[in-house]
Amino acid sequence: MPKTKYGIIVQLEDGHAETIAENITSLAPLPDKLGIAASGLLTDLAKGGIMIPSDYAQRIRAATGQLDAVDITERAERTVGMKGDAVVVDWTPDPMWVGYLQNLADNQGLTLRQQVKTVMNHAFEQGWLGQGAPDPFKILLTKEQYEWLEKALNKPDVTGADIIDFVESKTGLTAFLETPEAGDLMAEVFKR
Repeated sequence: MPKTKYGIIVQLEDGHAETIAENITSLAPLPDKLGIAASGLLTDLAKGGIMIPSDYAQRIRAATGQLDAVDITERAERTVGMKGDAVVVDWTPDPMWVGYLQNLADNQGLTLRQQVKTVMNHAFEQGWLGQGAPDPFKILLTKEQYEWLEKALNKPDVTGADIIDFVESKTGLTAFLETPEAGDLMAEVFKR
C-alpha cells in the first residue's frame, strides 16, 4: 500500500519529548525519535489500536505494578475467561482426586496444573467433552465430608433427598415449590 508523508507540529511540555525519546532505541536525533513514536502510534490507531490516556495508565500501573500491553491484554482476557481465541474454563476437581492427580503429575515430572490440563485435553480428544453434561448440579464431597454428614444426620448412606429434608426442617423452606413459577412447572409436569 502506498504511503504518504505528513509534516506535523506538536507542542510538548518541557521534558516530555526527552521522556518519549528514552523509550525509542534508535540512535536518531530527538526530532526523528519523536517522528518514529508518532508514526508508530498513529499507525497502531489506524489499525484499530487504542491509546490509553495517562490517568488510566496511572490507574493500571497502580493496580498491577506495571504498564505493559501484553500484561494488560492477558489480564483483560482472564477477566472474561479467554486466552487468545481460546475459552478458559475454571475447573475444581473433586477434592478426593487431587492427591491422586498430584501423584500422577509427580511421577511424570509435571506440575499439577500441567497434569490436569493434559487429562482435560485427552478427555476432549476422546470425545468425552462432546457430550451433554451428565449431572452439572452435583455437589462433590470428600470421603470425610460424607462420613460427617452420616454422623450429623444419624443415617447411613445419606442421599441428596436426606440433605434436602434436613435443610427444609431447619429453614422452613420447601424445596422446589418455593415460587409460584416452580409450582406451576411441577403441576404441568405431573399433568402429563
